[in-house]
Amino acid sequence: MALDSKIRPLPVYIALDVDTYEEAVAVVNALGDDAMYYKVGLQLFSAAGRSIVEWLRAKGKSVFLDLKFHDIPQTVEKAVRQAAMLGVQLCTVHSLAGREALVRAVGAAQEYGAASATKDDQMGILAVTLLTSIEDKTAQEIGLAKKSIAEHVRSLALLAQAAGAHGVVCSAAELQEIKRACPQLRALVPGIRPAGADRHDQARVATPSDAARWGADYLVVGRAVTTATDRRAAYLDILRELADAGYYERCGGMRHDDQRNHCH
Repeated sequence: MALDSKIRPLPVYIALDVDTYEEAVAVVNALGDDAMYYKVGLQLFSAAGRSIVEWLRAKGKSVFLDLKFHDIPQTVEKAVRQAAMLGVQLCTVHSLAGREALVRAVGAAQEYGAASATKDDQMGILAVTLLTSIEDKTAQEIGLAKKSIAEHVRSLALLAQAAGAHGVVCSAAELQEIKRACPQLRALVPGIRPAGADRHDQARVATPSDAARWGADYLVVGRAVTTATDRRAAYLDILRELADAGYYERCGGMRHDDQRNHCH
């Protein structure tokens, strides 16, 4: 396949949603140099704390710290500052925490980045819109019945844009509308499943190539890789799907054409 204008960086973060430090290390070691991007969420951070993030950074991995900070603005600001000091690349804050919390989170990340000696220390704040497990029934239960899920997500994305966030976390179902309303925002899409894979507890899912085609800037893949019998093969299948669709994810430091050859 000849390279064309569709080809762009598309990091695929592996969700380390496991119970122990040792399990996380086993996943990373199984994927080796092919995978450079990892998500550390509440489950693993509650078990292993800062140590797993420090280990990943020491191995040269890019870390998405997905703790979804949702608290009063001052607490969110201080938590974001601590996350930035860990050297993570992306960090989540709930947009439902409000404009001030988002503004202060963005300010804390920028302040740390400005004081750092390297550009790589600039951390991007991603505003969580609505969780991909939420469907209409759940939205009604938590008092969000007056608007559709898509309308709520769009409103929260506009709030994130006004606060200066790097991007948003959204499902693939709302991705195109967010890109139309807020084209400068990056979009991270969880709930990514290869065609035919189990949806697990995600209500709004998409295949890697669909999410890429609709404008995703980052993808998150979890159990489709981490619980696979051959984790590396499952991960490379996802890269192959993206390469065949005209996109690539930078793995093992390789560039466009090298990666596609590597994945085949």
